[in-house]
Amino acid sequence: MKRASNFKTSSWWYCPRWNIILGCAPKCGSTSLFKVLRDNNISVWNPEGHNWNAYAVWIVREPVSRFTSLWKDKCRDGDPLWDDGQDYVLLDMNPEQLMDFIETGPMKDSHWATQTSLCGRSVNEIVPLDKFTAWWNDRGFPEMSTQNESEGDILLSTELITRILDHYSKDVALYNAATENEA
Repeated sequence: MKRASNFKTSSWWYCPRWNIILGCAPKCGSTSLFKVLRDNNISVWNPEGHNWNAYAVWIVREPVSRFTSLWKDKCRDGDPLWDDGQDYVLLDMNPEQLMDFIETGPMKDSHWATQTSLCGRSVNEIVPLDKFTAWWNDRGFPEMSTQNESEGDILLSTELITRILDHYSKDVALYNAATENEA
């Protein structure tokens, strides 16, 4: 099972059984999706460089929610992002410090890159992350649940929320368009 996951390609999986390509950025359900495919022995491969004739779906997450998840995962809980001796340490940063780090750009990484830049192609359908489990289950695919349902919310200042929404303005538009299409 191969998975493309880097700054240029993000995460894309082709599932020949259903002739579907699924894609999402980090912190947008990629771990849960990968696990359900792996746990159900669903053959998948990286579609990079192959014919894209399959139905392509991109999963998009509301940017403030994605930022909050990133902060919890990399700063609060200390999931190591790099193991190559880099000096970029996110552990114990507060949310404002993380946003400063992202805005000043000392390092590019798919975990905080824009979802629009990581999608990088036209797709047949864009599904909001908060609707994806229902979308998936409604099509009769193997049961999927959300991995981080108990992440909980954190309080962010209005100023920080504005910074996040400004920085990820194209993702806000993408998410809003996907949400409007669901209605």
